[in-house]
Amino acid sequence: MQFAYKKHKGLVREEQEDSMAHWPKTSKAAKEKLFAVADGLGGLPDGEIASSNAVKAVMDYTSEHKGIESLAELKAAVMQAQQAVDEQNKDRNIDDYMATTLTLAYLNGDQLWVAHVGDCRLYRVRDQKLELLTEDHAIDRYTLSRAVGFPGEFKVDTKKLKVREGDQLLLCSDGLYGMVEENDLLQPLLTHQDASAAVDALLKSALDNGGHDNISIYVIQI
Repeated sequence: MQFAYKKHKGLVREEQEDSMAHWPKTSKAAKEKLFAVADGLGGLPDGEIASSNAVKAVMDYTSEHKGIESLAELKAAVMQAQQAVDEQNKDRNIDDYMATTLTLAYLNGDQLWVAHVGDCRLYRVRDQKLELLTEDHAIDRYTLSRAVGFPGEFKVDTKKLKVREGDQLLLCSDGLYGMVEENDLLQPLLTHQDASAAVDALLKSALDNGGHDNISIYVIQI
């Protein structure tokens, strides 16, 4: 497994409200790897705090448990993120709540476990085709139906899949796929054997098309 990543503020937003991280940090070629992308809600206050707290909570959970042993544990990591953002919201009025999307991809051998809330996306490239593995929790382009930090019942989508040699994964915020058509997402992943070059090409496409939002990109090659 090899991967590359990049985060960019974009060309319009004044703040960077995306957060991203991976575990463990030490080895790019580790057998086990957790990837996380979170997009703080720009229409609400302190989106950057919500996204960074959510990602930190996930990484803390994973480090404390020395990895993820089951899909239930991956969901528990997201629940810990929800608790972290809830803690920040407890002294706020409901109109001032902070919130964030959060999508996790955990790889261990040929196993891929996914946990997802919001509208960051995970794609898989296989046999030269791009497949969306997550479902956006959105009412429309600008309104989410689910996010970490929203009051009320909290639900996490989970999924267990298998990967095989030659697969690629694209984990990204809507600052990428909102600016780049799916066919244009696929082409850099097919064209560039180097993950870093693919990330750079994807980022350039998003910026060339306007860069209207914060952009976070992981490209993971199996």
